[in-house]
Amino acid sequence: MHGLLTCAQACSDRTPSAPRAREAGKRLRKQQTLTEIEAQLDPARFVRIHRSFLLNVERLARIEPYAKDSWLAILQDGTRLPLSRAGYQRLRELIG
Repeated sequence: MHGLLTCAQACSDRTPSAPRAREAGKRLRKQQTLTEIEAQLDPARFVRIHRSFLLNVERLARIEPYAKDSWLAILQDGTRLPLSRAGYQRLRELIG
């Protein structure tokens, strides 16, 4: 099942215990925090790229510059996710 997970996104600061996850084109709502979901996933395949996003690196198509010192992760389906500075570093370390 985790192989189908594309990304997980925190819904908002007001509802940190209800992130949304995308699996095989479907959006799911989970009753766990993003940190709890992250702890259950393979760290060789999933990386926290932003305080609100986890990414399955197998779904990453490319990384594009967005603005000065800012990057976007572009997924194979065209979804664009923001990368924090720390998330960019973690992603670069993971994908080499």
